[in-house]
Amino acid sequence: MSSSQEIGIVGAGALARALGPALASAGRRVVYWSRRPEAARELGPVVAELAELASLDVVLLAVSESAIEEVASALAAGAEGESAVALHLAGGLGLEPLAPLRRAGWSVGRLHPLLPFPPDVEAGAVAEGGWYSTLGDERALVAAREIVAQLGGHELSLESGDRAEARYHGAAVLAAGGVVALLDLALEAMGDVANPDDARSALVALARASLEALEGGDAVSALTGPVARGEEEVVSRHLEALPPGPASVYHLLSVRMLQLARARGLEEARVEAILRRLR
Repeated sequence: MSSSQEIGIVGAGALARALGPALASAGRRVVYWSRRPEAARELGPVVAELAELASLDVVLLAVSESAIEEVASALAAGAEGESAVALHLAGGLGLEPLAPLRRAGWSVGRLHPLLPFPPDVEAGAVAEGGWYSTLGDERALVAAREIVAQLGGHELSLESGDRAEARYHGAAVLAAGGVVALLDLALEAMGDVANPDDARSALVALARASLEALEGGDAVSALTGPVARGEEEVVSRHLEALPPGPASVYHLLSVRMLQLARARGLEEARVEAILRRLR
């Protein structure tokens, strides 16, 4: 496949808003179809009928999980895709929702960006160096890998199967929205002891540094803090001072941190002292 091939995008939400202009900047001709054509026109050329996308080389279904099968059926009914590729972008689903397109002769796959796309994402805002999980037929995988390369990303190849997909997507949610929720709890824990804007910047910087340490090694070596050092009295003071919500998460994460600390060689007496406090 060449980078001059045309890409159709179904949808005009955050995913389409980020990926479409980014692919256009990479040299692809991108056209859109959406139930909200006025939103799609802000991104690029728009076709009037969904079936018109079947004449393109690759179609990305940038719609909600619940809408993928409906869109696939409508697209399959409109025209056969003798050489077309359809990729949906939902991390929690396999290829089953694209079965109508496969029966109509399309090559189908999944291309899920492991990147945050908030509702107000800036057009074309795709971080270089991001990861994208792929799954699909041979031609679909070729198309997906070319898109990943054009976006300056990396491919995460996955096994198929309901359990594998659910575990993958659950892990991704923990690493994205879960981290945001955790930092929000950390801000709640800090309360009014510091300027809110300064506190946010400081905690985000701390989290970023911790993630960089984890990226360069493993969780055992990257772990820091009083649990890692076996400081039971410090852990006790924290649990007593924190509000109920942050305290419950601190308690839960301390169990995991203690497992990592034990794997790193923390003295068993210190491990047991913290465990007694956590019980």
